[in-house]
Amino acid sequence: MKDFFRSLDQFWQKITPRTYFIIFATVVALLIIGITQFWVEDDTNSCSPTQYLGKCYSIPRSLCETTLAATKSTCESFIKTFAKPGQLVGPIQRNCEHLKFDRILKYTRKSDSMCIDRINYLESWQKTNSDF
Repeated sequence: MKDFFRSLDQFWQKITPRTYFIIFATVVALLIIGITQFWVEDDTNSCSPTQYLGKCYSIPRSLCETTLAATKSTCESFIKTFAKPGQLVGPIQRNCEHLKFDRILKYTRKSDSMCIDRINYLESWQKTNSDF
């Protein structure tokens, strides 16, 4: 056991201040990334009252979640037909789900400025992505 600590001590004695800084910066960066991933989550597809779908549609949360689940599976299967392996499809998936969700429940929309802006964005997105 003493040999282990002796070799560990020799290792630390050979490290330069620049290496200490690199190790310290790496540890800090990993901690920051880990903490932000823990606290920040992409919840734009949520039916909670604080998110887009919950704010912009006058429907019960259970109906919202059921409809969202149906649009999710439809969009996933459609996107698989043209997506290449490794291609990032998160924004496409979200826009597809919101567009199909709006088609189903467009008569329950609220006339809030944020909601109108999002609907206008989705309609313009659909014009450039006519397959959806």
